[in-house]
Amino acid sequence: MFSEKFTTEFRSEFETWRGTRPQWKALLKAVRAEAEADELRRLGAEAGADESELRELVQVRRRAKADEPLAAKYAALKRRLAELDKEIAALETKVREATANEHAEATGALQEAALKRDRFWRGEYIAAEQAHKFHQEVAEPMGLG
Repeated sequence: MFSEKFTTEFRSEFETWRGTRPQWKALLKAVRAEAEADELRRLGAEAGADESELRELVQVRRRAKADEPLAAKYAALKRRLAELDKEIAALETKVREATANEHAEATGALQEAALKRDRFWRGEYIAAEQAHKFHQEVAEPMGLG
């Protein structure tokens, strides 16, 4: 029986080789251009792709295209998250250095900033980070980014 390492290495080498073939490149170009299903099947047959691979290629491209605007915003959102973290660090220092009279107000400001950061992180940031990772780790290596 073949070892899993052998089959994984073989699959990786096969994928690399297949990616260099003009038939495969033509198929990816057609997927990116959103060609008709019959055309994709024809090109897929020439490139050696089965139906499930064709479906996967189309799904990856659709998701990549839908996620492009969000993935593009990732760098800016990452900077915004760092700014919010700096703001929280400054407020934590303020709470530590606050007098008894100032402590309640400083603590309230810190809690408000932490809540603001949490909403931002759960809302915009996570979705953009996932879109960015999908582009980097899946769509681009497949030639569909």
